[in-house]
Amino acid sequence: MMHSYGLLHVNINVSDLARSVRFYTEALGFVVVCESTETVDFGSGPETISQVILTIPKTRTILALTHAPSLPVGPGGLNHLGLLLDSDADVTAMVQRMTTHGGTIQQQGTREGAGVAEAFAYVRDPDGYALELSTQAMLYAQFPTGSGRSG
Repeated sequence: MMHSYGLLHVNINVSDLARSVRFYTEALGFVVVCESTETVDFGSGPETISQVILTIPKTRTILALTHAPSLPVGPGGLNHLGLLLDSDADVTAMVQRMTTHGGTIQQQGTREGAGVAEAFAYVRDPDGYALELSTQAMLYAQFPTGSGRSG
């Protein structure tokens, strides 16, 4: 039987590639893996697209940032990207870094469930994409023993 090994990457369209790279690297700790420019035809003639591939050190998390004049930018049907942090204090510190780099807080606080509490925040990046920050303590508390996040 064939199966997936997990989510490979998320690719979001951005209006200002340099600004978005700064936001994701300086505010969130991503690092640049590679950059590329190519000419593609989306059906209305050739255009240049630029892309930067980012990752979080010591993970296989990949985020692609893409800029092309004809591509729509903004959250559209994307609800949010979830980022996993080690502690509630890290959530608070990350929110501060994000707002310093052009992010806007949508919601921030604590939530309780499954017998645990955790800090969380939803912050929008400069293009309006929502990012959820949390330890996911509530989610992992529901996993059977041994199958949740180790830490």
